[in-house]
Amino acid sequence: MGKKLIQFVLALAILGLAFYVYVLIATPIKFESEQKIREKAVIERIKDIRTAERQFKSKYQHFTADFDSLINFVANETMEGERKIVDEDDSVAMAQLKKLRKKNIEKFTYSVKDSLFKHLSAEDVQNLRYIPYTNNQTEFILDAGILTTESKI
Repeated sequence: MGKKLIQFVLALAILGLAFYVYVLIATPIKFESEQKIREKAVIERIKDIRTAERQFKSKYQHFTADFDSLINFVANETMEGERKIVDEDDSVAMAQLKKLRKKNIEKFTYSVKDSLFKHLSAEDVQNLRYIPYTNNQTEFILDAGILTTESKI
């Protein structure tokens, strides 16, 4: 009976040590995997902010330092664009446009949200200011200013 008890205790110790070694190996691997997922989410959010800022600047000729303005811009505003009506290599279509005294440019408006940010839900747009995986507790810092160089540019 004593020998069986010692074998059972040793078997449990071996299983316990095997599990401990597994945890020691698996923890850093899981951490690295989770870190990559979070880094990718943060990078995508920063790219979205950059895209929104560039569109804001193209409309208003300055960047915004306020997330409320940026979020409102993405969610509610429109931009104006231009496109060619016909291919300039199509001589028949170009002749018809010339005959009608029309330019080969058509102006149109488009929603900022529906064109550039269709991959984001309305909630994602409202949470643009928050760093992912922080339960909307930590915000990015958004700042804009004017830099004057010696050449006054």
